Formats: sequence, structure tokens, C-alpha cells
Amino acid sequence: MPLTRIDTLRALLQAAGDGGMALLTAELADPSGYGRIVRDAAGRVTRIVEHKDASEAERAIREIKHRHPAGAGGAPEAVAGGPGQQ
Repeated sequence: MPLTRIDTLRALLQAAGDGGMALLTAELADPSGYGRIVRDAAGRVTRIVEHKDASEAERAIREIKHRHPAGAGGAPEAVAGGPGQQ
């Protein structure tokens, strides 16, 4: 997984807003080993299924969870642009 730019992390925090939650996802040509994003017909995330627990149909999903969730519980200092961050 490529490094995530600080601007992307800031946008993720902004998307989460006060009391909300946001999830950064990506589409990979070969998502082997990554958790898959399962969406409903309206495009809402319904769950995240880890590769080892995924059915064959779920393993065909190319959208994966990225390593940085953001939510009301607070964000790590590095994500929040704390000391040493640009």
C-alpha cells in the first residue's frame, strides 16, 4: 500500500466531522490479503470483511479498506497533524 499524503488524512478527518466516522478505501487490481469493503445497493458501506473470512464473491471485490479510519473517538497525533507533521 502506498504512503498516504497528509492532505488526504486531513480530508479524511474533515469528512468524519464532529461525531461521525470516515473510512479511506482504495481499489486494487490484486486485492489479495486486504479486507474488502462490502456495500449495499445504495453504495453505503455495510461491513468490512477480512480476506481470510471472505467468500469467493467477496474476494472478487476490488475495493479494500485502507489503514486509516477517522472518527469521533479521536485520531492519533500523526493523523491529526500533531508535532512533527506537515
